[in-house]
Amino acid sequence: MDVIDFIITFALRYLIINLNKQTKMKKVFTLLFVAVAMSIVACGPSAEEKTKMEAEAKAKMDSLFNAASQSMTTALDSAAPVAPVEPVAPAVEEKH
Repeated sequence: MDVIDFIITFALRYLIINLNKQTKMKKVFTLLFVAVAMSIVACGPSAEEKTKMEAEAKAKMDSLFNAASQSMTTALDSAAPVAPVEPVAPAVEEKH
């Protein structure tokens, strides 16, 4: 009976140690995964930086739009007036 008790005790201790190691490894990998995920999320711009970039982009687009509309207005104002063109009827070809 002592041998059987020894084997059972040894087997249980072995299982507990292995399960404990697996649990520790799971905890380590979980902790590592969470740390990596948090560092990836932290790499992006903050909300304040995003709003600042959006405001700068909007200002640039407004500036470009204003410059383009001003140049179009200047070009249209400086263009020489064109005399209206009267429509000409197409020539009819005679068949022989």
